Order: sequence, then structure tokens, then C-alpha cells
Amino acid sequence: MIPALLLAALLSRPTDALLHDAEAVVVAIAGSSHVRRAPGGWLETVTTMRVEEARKGPLHEGETFDIVELGGVLDGVGFFAADAPRYIEGERSLILLTRTDRGDWTTLDFAAGKFPLDGDRIVRDASTPTINSYLLEVAGNDGILGLRWPTFPAPVVFFHHGTQPGATNGGVTSIERAVGAWTNDPRSNVTLQYGGVTSASSGLALPDGINSIQFDDPAGEIPGAFGGRGSTIALATGWFRADATHGYGGERFYTIYEADIVVQNGVNGRALAGNAMDHILTHELGHTLGLRHADEVLGDGGTFAMNAVMASTLDLDDDAIGATLQPWDREAIDAVYGATSDCTPPTIVAQPQSFDEAGTLTIAATGTAPLQVQWYEGARGNTARPIAGATTMSIDVHPSTTTRYWARVTNGCPPAADSGEGIVTVRGCPAVFVGAASKDTTLVAGRGAQLFVVATGGSGLRTQWFEGPSGDTSRPLTTGTFLNVEPRETTSYWARVTNDCAAFIDSEMIRVTVEPCAPPRFVYAPSDGDVIAGKPFAFFTVVDGTAPLAITNDVGRVTQTTSFLVRAANECGAIEAPVTLHVATSCVAPTITLPAQDVNVAPGDIAQLQVHARGTTLVYQWYEGETLDFTKPLGNAPLLTTAPIATARRYWVRVSNGCGIANGAAVTVQPVVGRRRVLR
Repeated sequence: MIPALLLAALLSRPTDALLHDAEAVVVAIAGSSHVRRAPGGWLETVTTMRVEEARKGPLHEGETFDIVELGGVLDGVGFFAADAPRYIEGERSLILLTRTDRGDWTTLDFAAGKFPLDGDRIVRDASTPTINSYLLEVAGNDGILGLRWPTFPAPVVFFHHGTQPGATNGGVTSIERAVGAWTNDPRSNVTLQYGGVTSASSGLALPDGINSIQFDDPAGEIPGAFGGRGSTIALATGWFRADATHGYGGERFYTIYEADIVVQNGVNGRALAGNAMDHILTHELGHTLGLRHADEVLGDGGTFAMNAVMASTLDLDDDAIGATLQPWDREAIDAVYGATSDCTPPTIVAQPQSFDEAGTLTIAATGTAPLQVQWYEGARGNTARPIAGATTMSIDVHPSTTTRYWARVTNGCPPAADSGEGIVTVRGCPAVFVGAASKDTTLVAGRGAQLFVVATGGSGLRTQWFEGPSGDTSRPLTTGTFLNVEPRETTSYWARVTNDCAAFIDSEMIRVTVEPCAPPRFVYAPSDGDVIAGKPFAFFTVVDGTAPLAITNDVGRVTQTTSFLVRAANECGAIEAPVTLHVATSCVAPTITLPAQDVNVAPGDIAQLQVHARGTTLVYQWYEGETLDFTKPLGNAPLLTTAPIATARRYWVRVSNGCGIANGAAVTVQPVVGRRRVLR
């Protein structure tokens, strides 16, 4: 496998600032290029350029200079920055230039500063689109191709690390909306999931088996902080195979197998309000799916759109899109990941046969060509031990101890086909099998769990536990069937079970996700009330927080007006609310003390409306519509949770008892809309 990194950045950049901030503006023709390794370890391409026309800055007509851009392939390893422009020998472009911190010329704001020219016209080719034309394109062993996942509808799970200060729920709410936007597209088979918290705190490091969203740039991977010149808001990265392709819809693609997003530190104010953070994360997830910018088709064919989630600009002040896919986004994702295609998934038609000592394992498969094969050691489905070079239908094996083998066949049309196991028995040693094991689980921080792996096969079975992905033996733990864990952060574990003749099996990875303990909060705080002397009383409250939650009050039998505290507590905090209970001798008619309020929500979100009232033995009834419109009755509690809001809706509440009625004024729940400004 030759790994290569794809990378896409979302930049804060008003278009009228591009020319102002450019240190030089030239029309230049590209010459030859070479790739070098930067001091930081990444790869960059150096292209010699000849100035045809100088419009700003120190460069002059006829002069040559070197332009340095992220990305390239060196010694079989490729690094790719999705927004970094490519300069092809002989290509003529209008270029906005700036200097790197090492003094090299580079394109200002990545591809935003390069404009290929045909005469005096900027090239924008809107020819009949191919699937590849919607995608970020990279140069690998098979030339320049787009990037996509071949695994859908099997889910791709994203975890998050840290929080984005000021964002709703630390940014998690925006993750959930962004994941849902792509997954809920009805004409594609994209399936993204939010998996909770991860301890992995880097987005640009080598592949770690975790798709993550890194909030507030915990590893300092984006230079500087939000708000300055050329501010980067977020960066999408991913790993793909440069030495193998898969097919879909009659075209070839490089295969994405891991992706990460880094959100810049210091992002605040406008970028966290309204729909902006939802839009930012939806946009970056689109890049991790392989999609290019909708408004940056420069000579490579494809369709063009300014109003799209995947456009390179959005309005930080008042974004109207949020996590709602627009026509171009749906067009692109449906083309790249259509639920139907002319591609037939692979099927195993002949399974590998078991034998003794050594020999050849063979499978046969059908499906749309070309078929890709990868053989593995271990239990069927466990990909921790791929066999290098074992990529044909038949392989010769000579194990030193009894070993199980299986093969996975893919062709870009999900699902992949996994063969049965072929067991090669050596000196009569029986194979080891995992009969039962713990499943992935979620813990609240500070709590523990007991994991187990039960295996069979031979005598003298010994179980060794490890921390990390299956097959990684660098972090050994204890031995035995059971493992007690109390991780502080999301951690993975696995076990290797070995018998007394050295046959062994590696279990699947068991992921223990650790979620922070959320202290209690009042969603609906209890309010003062009235009770008839001698009658029972009850107060209404809704509390959110990590379970178990205990709700108590310190009042006993009420014979006169009494003030007391309602307390909600869990293992990580407690809150209190004062309540005064007024004792009456007869029915007290209802009065609304705190009416419901208008609410703005993002399109597709729910709203919670609440009313507080006084009176004895109150009955609540909510309705949709204007006050006194009784045609659409809803909930009958002081707190109403609406259905998802797509268009503005009106609601009102009636509070009643045996001696009176109080009607609330109708309130509006409005989906947030806004105007556009520019964000790169």
C-alpha cells in the first residue's frame, strides 16, 4: 500500500481582499516541475514559471521564478492538498502570489488565487460531467483520478476530540446535523454516523484507524489562529491508496479509507452563530466524501454552482444554507454514490479449502470487472493481518503453525464479498476460534467496564490483552478471559488467544467510547404553584444530564404557604431551583405568569416551547395555529417539543381548571434564513 494524504481547507477570505493581499499578480506560463520534501516532512511541488505579464509586485515580464505548492509524489508516497493548485507544463494562468514563511512564492489562498486562461478568458468548462468531475483529483500510480469511498452503505463513523468553544454543545450538534445531511440524501447510499468522543488528538498524522473531527485544533496543525490574514476555518484531510483503484459507474477511482477534519482554534462570533458551524462541518464532510468545490471547475469539465454547501464561499454573518444540501450537492453525491448503478457487487462462488501443512488456497468470484482481492490471516472479517502481495485468486501458504486464512473481494460496488476460511493445519495442531466476545460499548467518564473474550481450540488456551487496534502488540495489558477497564478517553482493546501448540487467533477490536459526564440542567425549571389545603400537590420539571439523575425536594406536608428547593443531582453535579407553594382554601383560576416566546431554529430542527402558570390543579393543552384555533391539538404538558421545522409555524397554549381558563398568545417558530457574504 502506498499511502497518500488528501487535504481540503475552508478559508475566511472576502474576494475583494484577494487582490489587496496579493504580494504579486502575474500572468505566467508553467514550465517543468519537481517534488521535494519540506522541512516539516510533507511533500511539495516546485514549478518554474515564466512571467508573461506583471500586474503587481516585484516580478517583471520575461523573468522566471519558482512557485511552491503542497502535494506531490516522492519515492512512491503521495501527499495531496485538495485546494492546492496544479501547474501543468505549458499552462497559462493569472496568478495571485504571496510568500511562504520560508520566503518561497506560492499561490495566495490555495486554488482561489489561480485562474487558468484561454486567451484573456478564464477557463470554465461545463461539459457533460463524468463522475470524476465532481471529485477532488489526485495523481497516483494510475494517473489523475478522483477519490471516493467504496464501502457504502456500510457506515463510515466519525468521532470527535475536544470542543469548539462557543459552539452549541461544543460543536457536537453541528456534527450530528452535518452527518445527517449527507446520510439522508435519498438517491445516494452514503451512510455517515457520529460515534462519540475519541482520544486521538491529531488530524494530519499517519493513519490511526479513526475518522475524527478535531475541534479547536488541539495539535496546532493549522498555522496561526482564526481571524488573521488568510484565516483558515477548517481543514479536511484523508488517506487513500495510490497503488490501487476501484470501479464504479464505468469509471476508476482511488480509494479513501480514512478521513479527518480539523477546526481552527479561535473560531468565534460569526462563525459559531446561526447556521455557520453547521455549514462549515457539512462542507468539510463533503470533502471527506471526495467532493470538490462546486464553484471551482477550472478546465477539468463538470458542472458549476455558486449556491451550494460545497461552494468555496459562505456568509459568516448570516448563512442561509446551514446543513441543508442544495441542488448541486445532491447532483454530485447522487452521481458519485448513487444507490443504483450498472456495477454488480462481487460474489464468492468457490470457497478456499482447508488442508494440512502447506499448499494453495483458491477462491473464485463473479461481479463487474475488475475484481480486487486481498487475503488475510486470522478470523473471517478481521482485517488486522493483511498478507503483503496476496492480491490474486490463489495464494501459496507455508505457515509454521496452524493458521486460518480468508479473502475479501471488492470492485467498488458495495458490499464487498468475504470468503469463508481456509484452515491450514500444521502437525495436527487445532485452530483457535473466538466463540464470544464483548461488543463495542459506551461509558461515562469515571466508570468502568469488564471486557471478555471466550475462545476454543486445543488445550492450554492463554489470552493476552492489548490496547489499540487489533493486531497491534505494542501495548500489552493483562492476561485472562476478562479485562477490567476504566479508560479516561475513548480506547480500543483486543485479545490474542494462543493454544499450547502455538496456534492463535486475534479478536476483533473492542472500542470503549468515553463520554463526558453532563451535569444536570433544568430544561423546564419548576415554578411557583397553588394547592388547595389538604390536597396533594405535584410540580412539573424536566431535567437533562447524564443518568442516573435524582430529583428531590425538601418540603414535607404543606399546611401553609411554603418555600422549598427542588434539587437535581448526578455523579458530576447538582442544581437547585426555589419554589413557593401557595395554599388556598378554594379553586384558584389559572393565570399565565411566563408566556411562551417566539423561537428561531435551523431548518429541520425541533423547538421547545414552555409556559409557566399559577392556579390550582392546572390542565395544559397546546395547539398549532392561531389562538382559539382548536383544529390541531398537540401536547398537554407545560413544555411542548415541536415536530421538525421546515417553514414558519404558529403555536398557542390553553391553561384551564375547574374555575377558569387562560389562553396564551400565539408564538412563531421560525426556521433561520439569512443573506450571504464571502468566506473561503
